[in-house]
Amino acid sequence: MGPLPGDYSPIPEDSQAEEMTVEEAETTQELQFSSFTAKDFRRIKVLGRGSFGKVLLVEYLPANIYCAIKVLKKDNIDSTDDIEHILTEKQIGQLVNPHSFIVDLYATFSTKNQLFFIMEFVAGGSLRTHLMRSKHFDLQTTKFYAACITLGLEGIHSKDVIHRDLKPGNLLMDQDGYIKIADFGMSKTGIGYGDRTNTMVGSPAYMAPEVVMEEEYSRAVDWWALGVIVYEMLLGTRPFTGYDRDFIYDSIVEDEPHYPSSLDSAAVSFISQVSSAELSVYYNH
Repeated sequence: MGPLPGDYSPIPEDSQAEEMTVEEAETTQELQFSSFTAKDFRRIKVLGRGSFGKVLLVEYLPANIYCAIKVLKKDNIDSTDDIEHILTEKQIGQLVNPHSFIVDLYATFSTKNQLFFIMEFVAGGSLRTHLMRSKHFDLQTTKFYAACITLGLEGIHSKDVIHRDLKPGNLLMDQDGYIKIADFGMSKTGIGYGDRTNTMVGSPAYMAPEVVMEEEYSRAVDWWALGVIVYEMLLGTRPFTGYDRDFIYDSIVEDEPHYPSSLDSAAVSFISQVSSAELSVYYNH
């Protein structure tokens, strides 16, 4: 394995784990975790930062494999909701994997001050980054990405999980160009066929009307979000926009998407079908 750019260094001393045995570890394509220490990892670079902590690209030394580690500072986790989201992400990550179109959660462990999620390293970056760079995609590219997302959603829903925060930033591209669904912090388990929930969560531009109106909703809201993403991939803009969150909510509830005459008719039909009231009725009964 050749070197990657970045600052190679050991995982910081604060990361010496109190309990190093990994519970419910998964056998993956190239890597199996059973028991390890923080010294087994060498930090390469920071991939991203958030309110709770950061994501690092690391090398798992015993197997000579690259992984991503989400490092969460316990001091930043100060509410019941925060704890619930973290536990949900762990639970669902273990439930839905392994799957070719879902980012794999290999294992988790904790130290006195930090929590660690050891995940598959998806090298191609987020769909959001590629979309910002390209402005929009052609029809064939959009179809391919939509097919990847569809297969990922089917895998999630088959485990009675609803994602609830599907958006380009949570869709990662691997080195071969396939899209994988990531980030289950807003997800919910126990939502099978006919089941509903009513918590208002997600990213405003990708919320379905029933979420915005704080009504009961089903897994259909994930398909609604896919329709918004397909629209955005084809046209480089979202179907529902506004100056702030409230304007976006109003647009979602009141407006019909504008479809340029140049847009492929099959694409229009797909977007309309996944964002239809009939789909919500289908999932709710």
